[in-house]
Amino acid sequence: MANIVTNTNVFDFMGTPADVRTTQGTMVTSLITQIQAELESVLRRKVTSQTLTIEYLQHGMNCTIEGDIIFLDGVLRDTYSITALTEEGTSLTASTAYNDGNDYIFWNQKGTVQKLGSNWSTANLAVAITGKYGYVNSSDDSAREDMKLVIIEWTAARSGLWKKTFISPEGVVTTQRDAIDKIVINKIRSHINYSI
Repeated sequence: MANIVTNTNVFDFMGTPADVRTTQGTMVTSLITQIQAELESVLRRKVTSQTLTIEYLQHGMNCTIEGDIIFLDGVLRDTYSITALTEEGTSLTASTAYNDGNDYIFWNQKGTVQKLGSNWSTANLAVAITGKYGYVNSSDDSAREDMKLVIIEWTAARSGLWKKTFISPEGVVTTQRDAIDKIVINKIRSHINYSI
C-alpha cells in the first residue's frame, strides 16, 4: 500500500525541528502506514487509486441489482472509471450521447450503472467489470486533500511529537496535542455515513 502523505508532510504540519525529524522519521512513516490502513478500514474505502481486473458483480455480494440499475457497494462504490463491462460474456458499450444505441450509462457520482433498453441479468457472476476505483480525484488518480489532512493530523496526534508552545506573562508553556480537531473528526464521520 502506498502512503498518500510523507513524514515530511506530518513534520511540516507540526513544525518539528530538524533533529527530531532525523531521529523520529522512521517511526512517523510507520505510523502513517498504520493510520492510513485504519482509516481505510473504518471508512471501508481505499484512499489510493486501485485497478479493477475483472471483478464479477453479483446481487447482494458487491452490488445491488434492481431492474436496469446496478448500485455498486463497498469499495466498488468509488469506481470512477470503467474500461470494460460484460454481461453473460457479451461486451457492452458505454453511452456517450442521447440515443446513441449503446448499452449503459455509468454515473460515477452515484455509483450506479444503468442498462439501456433492458434489465441486468441477476444470474450468478453474470456481469464483469474492469476499471479503476478509489476515493481519489478521478481526473488524475491523485489522493484527495481532505484525506491527506485527516492522515496528517491523526498521525501528528498519535505520534506524541505534536507540541504547541504558548508565551504568557508567566513564561513559556509547552503542551502536547494528542487529539485531532473536531472538524477532522466530523469529516471522517461524513465519509463513513457516505460509504454505508
